Amino acid sequence: MALFERILVAKGEEWIRETYNAKLREANIVNRHPAIAAENCFVVPQLGYALPNRMPPVECKTVKDVKNPNQYPSHKVRLDTKTCLPKLYERYGEQTVSSWGGLSSVQLDLHRVAVLEFHNWAPEVVKIACQDNFVIHRCHLKGCFNIGHHYFGDQQINQSTDYCKVWIQVNGVNVNICHHNPKCLIPGARCNQ
Repeated sequence: MALFERILVAKGEEWIRETYNAKLREANIVNRHPAIAAENCFVVPQLGYALPNRMPPVECKTVKDVKNPNQYPSHKVRLDTKTCLPKLYERYGEQTVSSWGGLSSVQLDLHRVAVLEFHNWAPEVVKIACQDNFVIHRCHLKGCFNIGHHYFGDQQINQSTDYCKVWIQVNGVNVNICHHNPKCLIPGARCNQ
């Protein structure tokens, strides 16, 4: 079973939401500029111009004091406390919980919580969150946990977003060509390959 589900059972939705919102309040803001590469600009000769190949910045939020903004955002959680263990034993049984090993420090994935916050913790989304699906970063910054920048998907979608160009420029007009749903915010790291 998924680590997120264990944290949800042991700590509860309210605790997770409070922890997430506290992290969000103290987060670093990273402005990312979705540049449109020169090779993605198309100009009809009769017009003879192109607009600047910059789009408005995308505001990402990363964990305060993190050394590398490309680390997945997380928060350490203890599940071996007097209040957590009884809840886990009741739900999964003492033998199962004992077989998990180290519960003293597990990681709460903040980008996973961002998806739940975006969908207001809808039961069907919570169920998906508990299945350890991939969290797709629309902004392509692993360290981001800003609401609206993520969604759940599979490995194939996750990999395909790396190659997404997102924008091209035609006659000076920026055109979104992303086929993902929801659309990527920033071109993927391998978009020019």
